[in-house]
Amino acid sequence: MTAPGVAARSRAASLALAGFGIYGVLLVAVHFASPGYQAGVHFLSDYANGPGARILQLAFVAAAGAEVMLVRALGSTPIAPRGSAVSRLLLLDAALKIVLLVFPIDPMGAAFAGAGPPDLTTAGWIHMLTGVAASGVFFLAGILATRAVWRSGRARGWLLLLVLVGLLWCCFYGLTLASQPVAWPAGWYQRLSIGAQWVWLLSLAALARSSVWGSPDRASSTVLAPPDP
Repeated sequence: MTAPGVAARSRAASLALAGFGIYGVLLVAVHFASPGYQAGVHFLSDYANGPGARILQLAFVAAAGAEVMLVRALGSTPIAPRGSAVSRLLLLDAALKIVLLVFPIDPMGAAFAGAGPPDLTTAGWIHMLTGVAASGVFFLAGILATRAVWRSGRARGWLLLLVLVGLLWCCFYGLTLASQPVAWPAGWYQRLSIGAQWVWLLSLAALARSSVWGSPDRASSTVLAPPDP
């Protein structure tokens, strides 16, 4: 890869890492700014109706911006070449985060507490459905990105990390869904799933910043090449 190409990829990956780091700090901060909320019961989206709403909004913006930078960083790697399904899914996930920001959930998580359509606002429904869609998009992007790392035949240590963290996300997200209607410890399950997603995205950004991909020609030549037995 030419020096400018390496610098551009490294810069984008560094911005993605910084953005995800800010996202993680803000998610922790919102708990300290929201007295009266119970982490084991309330979902993070519930905090949009409390004193920590602005912090949560900034966290969504940081995460969305970081994903955009991640897509730019991955564009010259076999993980998510420009215009690939992985890059499009990650951009869609970033856009859905903004939708979650614009349309906050109804107070006290009414959508998950057995409330019927007459009790939910339009914003509440949009938030709930967008959250489900975002989880599906992330799941598909994770599978395709992990598959691309495997088919590249490189970064085996990173591949193992992505697989293990991805499985943790699936586990905790499944436990979150199984805990409906919301009751302790559903809130903790959701936070653990978000934490796993955060670690997975950080790992992918760090992988994009690493030097394992070589030149653009070499990287693109391995997109469809399976690893050696």
